[in-house]
Amino acid sequence: MPSLRELQVAFFSALESGVAGGTRVGPDLGAAVESRGTLDAAARIDVYAQMYWMRIADALREDFPRIATLVGDDAFQRLAREYLGATPSRHPSLRHVGGGFADFLATRPPAGLPPFVADLARLEWARLDVFDAPDADVLRIADLRRVPAEDWGDLRLRAIPALRVLDVAWPVHVVWPDDATTTALQPKATTLRVWRDEYRVFQSPMDAAESAALALVVGDATGDGAVPSGLSSDDAGPAGATFADVCAALAAATPPEEAAAHAAALLLRWVDDRLLAALAS
Repeated sequence: MPSLRELQVAFFSALESGVAGGTRVGPDLGAAVESRGTLDAAARIDVYAQMYWMRIADALREDFPRIATLVGDDAFQRLAREYLGATPSRHPSLRHVGGGFADFLATRPPAGLPPFVADLARLEWARLDVFDAPDADVLRIADLRRVPAEDWGDLRLRAIPALRVLDVAWPVHVVWPDDATTTALQPKATTLRVWRDEYRVFQSPMDAAESAALALVVGDATGDGAVPSGLSSDDAGPAGATFADVCAALAAATPPEEAAAHAAALLLRWVDDRLLAALAS
């Protein structure tokens, strides 16, 4: 008889083969499972294999509800099966099963799928990320009022953990509330900020000036003001950026005499949206 470990490996291998559409049961595993009623060993194991992949498909549908609605149940089931066959789950938690879904969609032929579906998946995954991100105290207007005017240049701004900056080729944020927009959607390079305030998740497009400024706050590894796709405040560490840094970034994109006022307006917008962390004590 094979060992318990060998049976476990064989059983999981059978489950994974079922995802691809045909459950393959090795001879040792088949000999270890009894036939019951009208079901032989292979048929009984196939029941578990189908339950296995369908449960993961259900988790994917929960993580990507807009894509599931957009393509329809049957097409999403096919997508889920193909994705799981190409990218088997390797994490104990279903929370991580969709981590490669956007990249998988980006490599698929466009036939039968909207061309922006991969970017929509990136947005849905970013929303899930910020929903699960740690809580943090936020910066408030009252906190800013206590900062002397002469100290504003050194005011250090940090993003909350529940913030992501996302570069996409399609303005998929407009698809989110209204499926009717999908027929008229045109490609347009777009930078989105996605964040959570308490239990609600928000998203908003940014222009080049705001993107460059926020890149400094959340952490810009490139140093050129560009926002790396998928950038999160977790990448920045505790340093953030000073208000003077933000003004300098905006001076490159706006008339220098307007940079400070523009930076102040951006700061108030970010505070109002509750995406900056409270000042360090």
